Amino acid sequence: MQYLHSIKILLISGFLFTCVCGSNIRAEENNTHQVQDLAYGTSLFNFFQEKYFSAITELLIAEHYQRIKSNDKNPDLLLGGLYLSYDLHDQSSKIFRQLLIPDITDNKPDISDNTDDFDDEDEADDTYDADNYKPIIPAGVEDQARFLLGKNYYHGKLYAQAEELFISIKDSLTLDNEEEKLFLLNAIFLRNKNFEQALNTLDYFSADSIWMIYAQFNTASYLVQEQDEDTIEQGIELLDDLAAIDSTNTEKRIIRDKANLALAYVALRDGRSAQSIKYFNKIRIKGIEANKALLGIGWARYREKEFKQAVIPWMHLASSQTEADLAVQEAYISIPYVFEKMQDKQQALHQYGLAIERYKFQLAETRQLVAFIKTPQFLQQLKPGSLGNESTSAASVIKNLDPLLTQYMLPLLSSREFQLAAKSYQEIIHLRYMLNHWQNNIPALQMILNEKRKTYKNKLSRTMDDDSLQKVKLLTNKRQLLVTQIRQIENKNASMRLATDDEIEKINLLTQTRKRLQTLKGSNEDIGESRNRYRFVNGRLLWEIDTDYPVRLWAVKRQLQQLKKAANDMHQTMRSLKAAWNTAPADFSRFDARIANKETQIKSLKKKISKAIGAQEQQLRMMALEELRLHRNQIKLYHDRALYAKARLYDSLMARE
Repeated sequence: MQYLHSIKILLISGFLFTCVCGSNIRAEENNTHQVQDLAYGTSLFNFFQEKYFSAITELLIAEHYQRIKSNDKNPDLLLGGLYLSYDLHDQSSKIFRQLLIPDITDNKPDISDNTDDFDDEDEADDTYDADNYKPIIPAGVEDQARFLLGKNYYHGKLYAQAEELFISIKDSLTLDNEEEKLFLLNAIFLRNKNFEQALNTLDYFSADSIWMIYAQFNTASYLVQEQDEDTIEQGIELLDDLAAIDSTNTEKRIIRDKANLALAYVALRDGRSAQSIKYFNKIRIKGIEANKALLGIGWARYREKEFKQAVIPWMHLASSQTEADLAVQEAYISIPYVFEKMQDKQQALHQYGLAIERYKFQLAETRQLVAFIKTPQFLQQLKPGSLGNESTSAASVIKNLDPLLTQYMLPLLSSREFQLAAKSYQEIIHLRYMLNHWQNNIPALQMILNEKRKTYKNKLSRTMDDDSLQKVKLLTNKRQLLVTQIRQIENKNASMRLATDDEIEKINLLTQTRKRLQTLKGSNEDIGESRNRYRFVNGRLLWEIDTDYPVRLWAVKRQLQQLKKAANDMHQTMRSLKAAWNTAPADFSRFDARIANKETQIKSLKKKISKAIGAQEQQLRMMALEELRLHRNQIKLYHDRALYAKARLYDSLMARE
């Protein structure tokens, strides 16, 4: 058992679904929906499927990769509750305490550079306490954290701390959690024998609360065991209320039977045999308390010296199918004792003989059970049907057990202690299954890494042989040359260098025209009009180019800026590619080391978990053997008493003859 918690911690540490969507969404509709914190939703789904290990790992992975983006504290509450379900009290307590007492140094707002922003109180951040810089968490989250931390303390037997936390809870818990809190408070008060406070808690339960019924029965059970008559009377009044419950609810009917049984035995203890019979008769004949009630009725009739009536319920017990029940075994030896009181010694002798035979038979069966418990088959019956199935329940623990084992040890098998031990055993078996699953994946991970390394080498060789790198350098040089040319144009205000191809063609045409006009200057032809046209067209073209020069220069600069950005991005890509070339071998080596490290961790954990399984199996065997030993001792006691009574009675008959 000492290994179990450490194994869970190593496995878990090593490695409210917030979905906002339209209601009644159909496939053909175009309604949009949004999913937030999907990792939390997956974990919550596993939680409701009772797959606690998967829920924990999902939350831890999401936390590691920061996949939960909202400031909602429900994931923390869920993780703490899951740790609590695994009995990892230290881990769950740490989470709940962090929710209640956050680290103010990490959450303190930085106001050193913007103190003016806090001059107006309305503009201050309302998520912080202005005095202590303590993050203000919702009251519901805070109360839930207090409740779960209180439960943690309670199960860890730190009752004073649990009481303090439960009392500090305000009024934002759900109804079921509020009543569970009251139930636990009631249990703490009873443990401390603070009966006044325990009684006061009963007034705060809601009407028809099942928690209140259990708390009331527990309170009454404590009160009727005290020496003070007033205290006993208070307990009897509480039991009377429970005994009068009229309900078809199974739990309430069981509590009603238990209350009547308790009242009957209290009356029997106090010498009120007739009154006890009335209580015994109210217990259902098919209820789980029927055997104890029949045994009690017999003793009540016996005390009233109604011997014939006393033997009737005991004979009914002796003929029942629940012969392993201690109430039935007590009836075996009580029957001949009553016949002795009725002076029917022959019948008494016969009944003693029957009782001895039954005790011998049961002792033989218990010896078989002892041998069976020591075999692997006993533990095999406690293992889950499917190792890949995480969810466990009380029914799954005992449904596959040998019927003979169930017959003799049902009280132990249905007890909370055995259920927790068996559940832990099933959980740790699942953990071993998960370790084996992870270990089987190691070769696949190594194969994937080898393929990645091979692909990298092939791509690297092709990339290094490609002339793309040289082209990148040429393009960079051309871009630099273009930058120089634009600067020269801008410095010399050379607008003609930004002329378009069409404009350059027109300029060339005008240049040829000017040369022809100069050639015709000495001739007799009248070229005045042509010269004027030339001047007009040439002047207009130059004017348009000069006028449009700033716009053209701006456009060229803009294109150059875009080119520069593209070149920078290209250089960044090349630098990243070169960095990948340089770091890839080291990355592959690190992945090799990580895989090898994980494989080593898994092997180490498998050794530890094997020890934990052995310790847990030993604990389960010891619990079963101890319960069986106590049961066998009681049978042997009855057997010895029957042998002695038979010998004594036989001697008395021989003496008479």
